[in-house]
Amino acid sequence: MKQIMIFVMMSIFTLACAQKAPQENKTQFSKEALRQKLEDENGKKISVQEILDQHKGKVLVIDFWAGWCRDCLLALPKAEELERNNPDVDFVFFSLERSKEKFDSSLERFNMKDKENYWFSVGWKNDFNN
Repeated sequence: MKQIMIFVMMSIFTLACAQKAPQENKTQFSKEALRQKLEDENGKKISVQEILDQHKGKVLVIDFWAGWCRDCLLALPKAEELERNNPDVDFVFFSLERSKEKFDSSLERFNMKDKENYWFSVGWKNDFNN
């Protein structure tokens, strides 16, 4: 995992502002965070660790977004531009939608179906986001 550089791009400014600033800067994910399950578009469960393993040895940007988040939607064109201009970088999108139906609808509505998307079915307050 030492070879993986992970840049977490938080496009949800309101979410970031709503959380308390961390007491310390962390340089790695906790075991609980790595075990956190997400779901893909087909409902298949996958852990954060499994997602990271799929991108091992590559630079990875994790973009958090939701169709209800205005700032996220305003940031999507910039994320697409970053993705286009950085073909050697992998991009993964973590959705914070409130339901599977909203997740599916937002993927379609915001042209995200051609991207690697996962959804926190347990909600945005989970071991990874915490």
